[in-house]
Amino acid sequence: MQLKKYKHNEKELWCSLGSIVASRKIRKALGIAISSDDSYTWWICKEKGEVVGFGAVSIGKEVATLHHSYVFEKFRGNGVYKLLLKERIAFCKEQQNVKKITATATDNSKPILEQFGFYEISKRGKYFTMRLFINKGKK
Repeated sequence: MQLKKYKHNEKELWCSLGSIVASRKIRKALGIAISSDDSYTWWICKEKGEVVGFGAVSIGKEVATLHHSYVFEKFRGNGVYKLLLKERIAFCKEQQNVKKITATATDNSKPILEQFGFYEISKRGKYFTMRLFINKGKK
């Protein structure tokens, strides 16, 4: 599997994701329409040139937010979500100002996020808001 990072304005990102993000099925699975702006960094996971999963991060003043995490059904259970999650958490930890990471989870993704240290802070309908504090070695 190949994992590649993109900035919001890179043409290759939207060439790879264009028809995918326009899909009603994907929007329904994510629970929201896919959006992006200059604060977003994206990761796309491909196998043999086919997109198997993707996710984004936006960086705020002290909070990073994981967005649009999705793995296609036929590739689930193969560690794609964990790979995307691991890379995005590492990216957040590299950012000087970020003290915590938030994510929205489903019943499927919540246990994986918990394996990475996230904990539930709220629930709305079928979605959980999760948080992870970043320990950068400071006391």
